[in-house]
Amino acid sequence: QKAALDGELSRLGLRKAHLELALGDPGVGANFVELRRVTSELADVDAALAAAEDAWLELEERAP
Repeated sequence: QKAALDGELSRLGLRKAHLELALGDPGVGANFVELRRVTSELADVDAALAAAEDAWLELEERAP
């Protein structure tokens, strides 16, 4: 379970970095629809990342 969470944390971290880079793209900034999509996905990724971090911390607390 911890290995799965580690993989999920890595995947979400990479996706977050990609979305943050996309926000700096002038093409995204000039396109309201794309900007809205990217910011919405970034919010979803941030929420999923926080949940995965909480789950990881719970596993660490339960570990012997």
